[in-house]
Amino acid sequence: MQDILDQELRACKGIGISVAIIFPTQDLWVGTSGMSNPLNSELVDRDTLFYIGSINKNFIAALVLKLIEDGRLSLEDKIQDWLPPIEYINGETTIRQLLNHTSGNFDYVEHPNSYDRNRLDSFDLTKVWTPDEIITTFLKKPYFPPGQGWHYSSTNYLLLIMIVESITHSTIFHEIRHRFLNPLNLRSIFFDYHETIPSEFQIAHNWFDFNQNGTLDDLMTKPREAIATWAYGEMYSNATDLVKWFDYLFRGRVISKRALKEMLSFYYPTPGEDWMEGYGLGIGEGNISGLKYWLHTGSIFGYTSAVVHIPSNNLNMAILGNDNTGTVESIGFSLVATILSQLQTNS
Repeated sequence: MQDILDQELRACKGIGISVAIIFPTQDLWVGTSGMSNPLNSELVDRDTLFYIGSINKNFIAALVLKLIEDGRLSLEDKIQDWLPPIEYINGETTIRQLLNHTSGNFDYVEHPNSYDRNRLDSFDLTKVWTPDEIITTFLKKPYFPPGQGWHYSSTNYLLLIMIVESITHSTIFHEIRHRFLNPLNLRSIFFDYHETIPSEFQIAHNWFDFNQNGTLDDLMTKPREAIATWAYGEMYSNATDLVKWFDYLFRGRVISKRALKEMLSFYYPTPGEDWMEGYGLGIGEGNISGLKYWLHTGSIFGYTSAVVHIPSNNLNMAILGNDNTGTVESIGFSLVATILSQLQTNS
């Protein structure tokens, strides 16, 4: 497996990678390859933290389902039950439609003036964004009426954060840490900007074309406020704690079996996304040659990530990278194929 990491990283011309796997036996393997910062030969190690991008949607969905378990809201509650009217947002949209992206809400990252559609050097990177500001600045008309289609939209999860904070009179950061991270002893997961990351943790430098000149730049040398709050609720993790999160989730240590069944109630859009065929409540479903797997991926300004559960083998894998070269996807497929082949041989 270490050979695969090294070979695929070289083949993709990637910068750095960290992988953690929990096998059906509950054994943990962690492997790393490459650099956090090639300019000073700073290596990625097993404790290195990476942004996990949209994998945070899985944590948010779990929190929403936990609040439903507690009787604080329901999947059929409507946005208008919890939030005041918002331009371009249909108040009749349900919590379920937000969770599985059938709301039709415009994805704020697709706005022509968004950070994702422009050169980063054209923005004030010291700006601190709030959910209200993002919602009022970067929304357009919906793609379709609620329940009449499917479109992945980060706006849905921003609205869910606002609803959770309205219900709990707390922050999303406090709720996830209090309900999940601390009880599960996941002490290498942090919220950027909103929490202080202890100095003993190394953060992987993220490499991204800052000014679109064809060269990757070290974004760790740039102001972080706007990037951190643009993806409100952005989380850092090492590969070990991220794979443990998925392992705990599917072993029933995070939410109840009933709630997990709801999470795994998939909507199958036509066409689907490149990374999945169906989307449940904060989780995707894929299929390779008849092998079903559940996953979420993330990508934000150089960081790429994936966390995967294969139910037929009870295998969990987390993969974190610090560039956009496709290394995470390539290594993920290669490792899964190798492991499953070995498991089949051993059986």
